[in-house]
Amino acid sequence: MDLECGTGHLTRKIRSLTKGKVVGINPSEGMIKEAVGKSRGFDMVYEVKSAEDMDYEDSFDVIFCNSAFQWFKDPEKAIKNCHRALRRKWKDRDLGACEESVLP
Repeated sequence: MDLECGTGHLTRKIRSLTKGKVVGINPSEGMIKEAVGKSRGFDMVYEVKSAEDMDYEDSFDVIFCNSAFQWFKDPEKAIKNCHRALRRKWKDRDLGACEESVLP
């Protein structure tokens, strides 16, 4: 999932990296409309939905969120929804924190 996908630029990049299901969500109908228009021919789904309102359960191996967390109206609810949306096999893994050397 591409959380807060905007116009779908990175969602399309994600599509090129996986054969799995790819979903982009964004609360802006205009952004989603543009994403759909730019993504014709790609096998992916876009939905008008916020991180706080998403209702997926046990659906995704990865949730990608680029430069959007600061826009969440209720970050705690967004994180809880993301946790619920992750497949069970990923919920109990300690993936560790990024080292400063890998951060841009």
